Amino acid sequence: MKQLIVTLSLITSSWAGHPQQSAAAVISAFSDHPTQDRHLTPHLLEIAKHGHELNAIERTQLEAVGFNFDYSLVSRSAALRSEAVGLDKYYDNGIFRFHFTTTGINAVNTADDNNDGIPNYVDSVAVVFNVISNGIHKTQEYLMPPSDGFYSGNRDKGGSDHYDVYIRNLSSRYYGYTQPEEFAQGKGDNERSKTVVEKNAFTSYMVMRNNYKNFPLSELKNIKVTAAHEYFHAIQFGYDGWEMPWLLEASAVWMEEEMYDDINDCYQYMADWFKQPERSLDEDGYHWYGSFIFFEYIAQHMGGTETIRRLFDESVQSNSRERDGSHAALNASLKQQGFSFQQALNGMSIANKIMSSLPTAENYSYDEAESYPVDGPA
Repeated sequence: MKQLIVTLSLITSSWAGHPQQSAAAVISAFSDHPTQDRHLTPHLLEIAKHGHELNAIERTQLEAVGFNFDYSLVSRSAALRSEAVGLDKYYDNGIFRFHFTTTGINAVNTADDNNDGIPNYVDSVAVVFNVISNGIHKTQEYLMPPSDGFYSGNRDKGGSDHYDVYIRNLSSRYYGYTQPEEFAQGKGDNERSKTVVEKNAFTSYMVMRNNYKNFPLSELKNIKVTAAHEYFHAIQFGYDGWEMPWLLEASAVWMEEEMYDDINDCYQYMADWFKQPERSLDEDGYHWYGSFIFFEYIAQHMGGTETIRRLFDESVQSNSRERDGSHAALNASLKQQGFSFQQALNGMSIANKIMSSLPTAENYSYDEAESYPVDGPA
């Protein structure tokens, strides 16, 4: 156990940005090529930030699948967002506008039990998004995503001040994604915050599948975990779109579990993560997702969900575009609760070794330890 704690405490990020790899991934995704990848948002974020660094051939290939290099961030935004093509209907509900269609390849199932003109599928998506919005904004008190209302000229902003969600056909295994679009207010400041001037806040919009046939879990459960994960990315981008990807992905998986504790889709990441306990929390790639267990430990033993929210408040205090401030932000948030980053890391390491939900485990327990698909580090 002592060796485990020492090894985990030596966290150094191997992530340095891979725009060429991300370009290949998104070109494949939007060309409907088969893939084993399920996570598109990190690639879209990488392209948004570093797409201008790509060579002419890569840029041309991205333009062919709808990307636009005319703005500060590279995205699929233009006079018409690429995701809006073929969607001729919309439904406003709460803070959201849901774009959809009932014809063609992007069609949702047209069943409409209450005959209100809104298909059951869209109704279900809207209900889920509003539950998530209330839980994240009203209960946990996160900032709203910044508005795209400041866009000038004929740039597409969804036709209203709502947060835009496009429901359409997606290739292969992708559940949904969040597309970063522009520096908030053109300068990186989220107008939703009244006392802080953000440096790297991004606007965004979301995409959900028009069905989840042949996916694990029921359709409604897939909608729930996808919406919780991806909408939390929209919120994260409203604080600091340049925050480190490991933190964004690990905390988004944690939010799935926080919003829908009974679904436990996050369990899928645990087996591989626990096979290699010596790897850093922030090690590049798929490992990010299993690192949700770190946030789970913090939420259960070091101040609850408030500590996680304060992490994002702290993240805007440093310029993540210039340096990795993720560990410092975590430490500052934990310090407000009387803890430190090192204590959280060591506590999680012990809890992972014990892997118990019994009261005797005290501060080294997990509520769902007996249900986890692991017994501790391999």
